[in-house]
Amino acid sequence: MGFVVHPEKSVFIPTQKLVFLRFILDSVSMLVYLTPEKALELKQAATDLFNYKNPTIRDVAKVLGLIVSSFSRIAYGPLHYRYLERDKTTALKTSEWNFDAKMCLSSQAGEELKWWIDSIESASNPIT
Repeated sequence: MGFVVHPEKSVFIPTQKLVFLRFILDSVSMLVYLTPEKALELKQAATDLFNYKNPTIRDVAKVLGLIVSSFSRIAYGPLHYRYLERDKTTALKTSEWNFDAKMCLSSQAGEELKWWIDSIESASNPIT
């Protein structure tokens, strides 16, 4: 087929669990779940953002990126980020697209962050 094998990126020993892009792929149970490190990083980032009084838009965008990348493994995750996204977009328009500008989070965005902080524990466990 013309594929070139990259020895550093390949796994030559048969395995039933493989870490790929910070997800664990389990071929026995046919499940995909977050690595504990990714779950901890997301929880810490959400906690830090929740405790900031006036974060930068860039800080909010970083946490949103972590949240969105975890959607596939966190039940109901896509229901708990829209206020954060709306606040970020509004702040970007107000600041003339300056990601280093400070912004305020709405109370609804704070509730969404709290939901992520409380719900991430289940993310590192496999779900069907």
